[in-house]
Amino acid sequence: MNKRLHSSTASESSLTDDSRLEPPVFETPVTLKQNKRHNKKKRTDKAISNQKSLTDVMTSKETEMPADQPQSSIEKRLKEISSKCQMY
Repeated sequence: MNKRLHSSTASESSLTDDSRLEPPVFETPVTLKQNKRHNKKKRTDKAISNQKSLTDVMTSKETEMPADQPQSSIEKRLKEISSKCQMY
């Protein structure tokens, strides 16, 4: 009987535990995780001060537009539509 010198059978290879030799596929080294944390941008005070809050935007829109204007423009549009309908 000739013995194989360089190859092994499936049963022989299953006796050795390769899990310690190769890292798991979905785990990343700790150093990569730490580098990603440091690469994220931190919000500066200047960036925060440049942002407007929703209340600031709404109050500025209210001061720009008088309260009667949207209603009057709707009324004008309705009159235009009704006059076009009467023509036909």
